[in-house]
Amino acid sequence: MAIGQDQLRQVVETLHGRPGHNHVAALVYELCVVGLDIPRRDVDFDIPVPEVRGIMDAMLGSTVFEFKSDLRRETPDAEEQLQRYLGDRERATGRRYVGVSTDGADFILYQLAHGRLVRLDQAASDPEDPRALLRWLNTSVSARGDVIPDAETIRQEFGRDHAVYRLSMSTLRELWDSVADVPEAKLKRQLWERHLEFVYGRLVEPDELFLQHTYLTIIAKTMAVRVLVTGSVPSGELLAGTPFASIGLNGAVEADFFDWVLLAPGGKDLVDRIANQVGRYRLTDIDVDILKAIYESLIDPRQRHYLGEYYTPDWLALMMCEHEIDNPLETRVLDPACGSGTFIFHLVRRFLNAADAAGIPLDDALQQCTERVFGLDVHPVAVLFSRVSYLLAIGPDRLRRRNVRLFVPVYLGDSLQWDVRPLLNEEEVEIAVPGEPPLRFPGRVAGDPTLLDATLQQMRQLADLGAVPRAFASWLNSANTQLPIIDREILIESYEKMLDLHQSGRDHIWTYIVRNVTRPLWLSLRRGSRMC
Repeated sequence: MAIGQDQLRQVVETLHGRPGHNHVAALVYELCVVGLDIPRRDVDFDIPVPEVRGIMDAMLGSTVFEFKSDLRRETPDAEEQLQRYLGDRERATGRRYVGVSTDGADFILYQLAHGRLVRLDQAASDPEDPRALLRWLNTSVSARGDVIPDAETIRQEFGRDHAVYRLSMSTLRELWDSVADVPEAKLKRQLWERHLEFVYGRLVEPDELFLQHTYLTIIAKTMAVRVLVTGSVPSGELLAGTPFASIGLNGAVEADFFDWVLLAPGGKDLVDRIANQVGRYRLTDIDVDILKAIYESLIDPRQRHYLGEYYTPDWLALMMCEHEIDNPLETRVLDPACGSGTFIFHLVRRFLNAADAAGIPLDDALQQCTERVFGLDVHPVAVLFSRVSYLLAIGPDRLRRRNVRLFVPVYLGDSLQWDVRPLLNEEEVEIAVPGEPPLRFPGRVAGDPTLLDATLQQMRQLADLGAVPRAFASWLNSANTQLPIIDREILIESYEKMLDLHQSGRDHIWTYIVRNVTRPLWLSLRRGSRMC
């Protein structure tokens, strides 16, 4: 059911006149049920709350409504009631709630922070733009599903100036305060800042930027998972990319700096809430234009200016690919600053279309594609979006029909530092660890992605079990890696350090760091690459 333009304008005009408590309640109900297509059974009115001696005017999902005749004089009373109702609901359910007070003309969104009511966002009913109120309610109540995504709708729902973003950032600040001194969370924050400062120099508002990147990461990972995986996914598995590993897709989503949020009480609830919001969209219909719109709208404009980020239009990226690459099947291409993946998308599509035309079997074509089209970027959120762009370019149908394991070859790293980083050379890679000796990996291992991934996975699994270094040494022998003794000794020494880091609560980021830092070395050793 969809509300007509004339009907919507009439509803908004009536609300704009502050028609009174009961009339406001009826019209808001009409907007939710008819305008947002929310089932009538999902909206409850006049809910007794005996614990705080009150009656909630209405509740929809995790949104509590408080209707008033005139907020110009009744705002203090509305806020006092919402503070009591939200506190009661959160104590009773262990979930987070938001509150909306309205007199029809004004709508104000609230959340509890440290027991106090905080204003997050507001909107006004404007008869000249009646759909603006409907869009605002859509982002605030989070109840409608199966929405067809388009760039503007996604930008309006998740962008920096809208309720979902403000609500999420408010919660993230609380969550970070609760875990800022936890060793694992503190380490991930340190490594994230060190990574960005190495490339950009001093960051603008690093604390806020770290939380912003966390928010963006949850959105990006949810989109990646929901494109291919149906049904609900636990928050921990979603952020770690477990569903991809289980279907033979590696490197698409992995644990990184930003899963610190799972260490905080209430962190899983926030991830679930954002994931549910993203999951309302029909993500199998998402395309690269929408991904780019999200990325561009959510990266802070001040940071974009400071970091010198520029987004290539799709038409220009497509034209350049067609002009520069005469034979996709014989050309190895690297986008050294891939951003959200505009070039990556068209490069992959061009390769696979050529493979189809040449009659190359699907599995062979996919393996050759991941060996010929690569991406690299220093921005951890951009890398995530670019990986999703890579998968979208392959397409859900090809990914489901394949019978081969794939690794998405888009990496976090600085393409300008390959020859000047003193810790990267063909003999050995050293990974700096704050306050500790570095982790070391032989060049023979760092330069072989398959061997490196197997080694890191074994290190992580054994460290989780608390296995002694001898157990890892036994695996090296049984895995038939044919490594020289000196390389084995280096790896065993690194495993000992990872075991110590694990026991001090600081190891759950190192497989991510090692895998990404070593990729530029691997790429630099390959022959026949061209810069896109």
